[in-house]
Amino acid sequence: VSSPEFYSQGVEYLARQAGVSLGPRLPEGVEYAVRENAGNRILFLLNYTEKPQSVALDRAYRNALTGQTEPLEVQVPPLEVKVLAAR
Repeated sequence: VSSPEFYSQGVEYLARQAGVSLGPRLPEGVEYAVRENAGNRILFLLNYTEKPQSVALDRAYRNALTGQTEPLEVQVPPLEVKVLAAR
């Protein structure tokens, strides 16, 4: 029986070989989804846990609801969602 880290590294290796982006590493209980249309990219980070979670992103985004620029390490409050637009 192998560890979860073994499988995670295997998936990352295979994705790199296939040229597939896996997105950011996510803490347990956080979901990541992307929607794109006509050059617009919206990213959704959903925190299903009862504690704040941090997600490190590859570039700057702005909060699509407030217009504020988000840091590269986004904080998602407990049981909430961040809706981010590519800058």
